[in-house]
Amino acid sequence: MSKAKMLACVALAALMSAAITPIAAAQAPAAPAALDQPLDTGFDRGRNQSVNERARPEFDSKGLRLGAIVLRPELTAEAGTDSNVFYQAASEQDDTVFALKPRLRAETDWVRHSLRAEAGLDDLRYSDNDSENHTDVFVRGEGRLDVRRGTYLTLGGGQERLTEARGDPDSPGTAAKPIRLEIRAAYAGAVHTFNRARVSLRLDRTNLNYKDAPLTGGGVADQDQRDHTTTTATGRVEYAISPDTAVVAQVAANTRDYELQPPRAGFDRDSEGVSYLVGVNTDLTNLIRGELIAGYLYQDYDDPALETARGLALEANIAYFATPLTTLTFKARRRIDETLTAAASSYAATEADLRIDHELRRNILLTAGVGMLNRDFQGASRDDEILLADAGARFLLNRRIELGARWRYERQDSSGPIADPDYDVNRFTVSATLRF
Repeated sequence: MSKAKMLACVALAALMSAAITPIAAAQAPAAPAALDQPLDTGFDRGRNQSVNERARPEFDSKGLRLGAIVLRPELTAEAGTDSNVFYQAASEQDDTVFALKPRLRAETDWVRHSLRAEAGLDDLRYSDNDSENHTDVFVRGEGRLDVRRGTYLTLGGGQERLTEARGDPDSPGTAAKPIRLEIRAAYAGAVHTFNRARVSLRLDRTNLNYKDAPLTGGGVADQDQRDHTTTTATGRVEYAISPDTAVVAQVAANTRDYELQPPRAGFDRDSEGVSYLVGVNTDLTNLIRGELIAGYLYQDYDDPALETARGLALEANIAYFATPLTTLTFKARRRIDETLTAAASSYAATEADLRIDHELRRNILLTAGVGMLNRDFQGASRDDEILLADAGARFLLNRRIELGARWRYERQDSSGPIADPDYDVNRFTVSATLRF
C-alpha cells in the first residue's frame, strides 16, 4: 500500500464519521504534553477517580502564581542500589546510585484555551562505575485552542536527550558507555464532539538520533544506521450507545524513513504500516472504567529481504475501583518496534501490566505491580521474555515534602540462535521531593 493510500484511509474515516451523531458532555482538558502522549480519548466521563488521580487539597502544592500562569517547581533527590549495572548473565556488578531530578512545570488557568510546558533533567551518578554516569534532559509543551464547546485543537512537541538502557536489544554489549539518544517530536490534533459522536484526528512526527559510543577494546560503536523518522496519522471515531458506553473505531497509518541506505546500511529499512482497531470504552457505575480495542496491524519493509510484520493489534487500559481506597489497573498493548538485530525486520512487542494502588491513609499511598514484555523478532530466530515487578510507597508529609521508597525487579529470558544474554536486575530506591 502506498503512502498516499494509507493516509487516505485516515481521511476517509474522518469523512465517514461526519454522518454520525456524538457524545453530549464536553470533554475534560487534555493532559500535559509528552513526547509519547497517546491520541486523546474520551472514556473518562468524570464518574470515577483512581487513587493516584484523586485531589488532596491539604497535601497538593499550590505552586507559584505569575498572573494567569502557575509555576510548579520541584526537586527530587534519590539514593539506591542496582544489583546488575551492566545487565550481565554472570559476573554481575552491583553499585550505589545517586540521582538529582529537578522539574519545572508551567500552565495557564484560563477558562478557555490552555498552555502547558515542562522541563527537567535526571542526573545519575554511580559510586564505582563512573562510565554509567549520565544526565538526561527534556523540554516539552502543548497548546490547546478551544474553538467552541466540544471542539478544540492541540499543538505540541518537545525534545529529549536520553540514555539507552544496557538491556536494550540493539545496545552494543561491548560499548564502553551507554548509547545516548536524542528525540525530537511534534504533533497536531483536532477533536470534535457533537450529539453522540466524537471524532479525533492527529498527526505525529518523531525523529530518533542515536549517538556513537566508544568500544571497550578501542574503536567506536557506530549508531548512524539506527537514525530514523516516523510519521503517523491517526483517525478515531467514538459513538455513544449509552451515557456509559461508546463503540470505537481507529485507523493509524505510518511511514518510517531511515537516514542511511545501502550500501552504507545493510538493508533498506524504510517501511509503511497501518493498524485497524475497533472496540469499546466505558465508565460503568462506580466499578469499571476503561477502553479495550483490538484489530489488525502490519508493517511492510521496502527491502524484499526483510519480512513483513503483521498480526494482532491491541490497546487496553482498564481500571477497576475495588473500593474508594483501592484501584486495580490493567494495561496491555501490542505494536511493531524497530530493530537492527541480524536480518530481523522488526519485533512484535506485546506488553501487559497489572497494578494495584491503595490509599492506606490520606497521605500514605502504596503501589505494587507485575508485568511482562514479549519481543517476537520478525525474520530471525529470537524471542525475548521479560518479567517486571515493583512495589513502592509515597508518604506526603505536607504540601512541600514527599518521601518515597521503591523496589523494582527485571528478568530477561532470551531464546534462539542469536539470543541476548539472560539477566536479573534488582533495584531499590529511596527518595525525597521538595515542591514549591
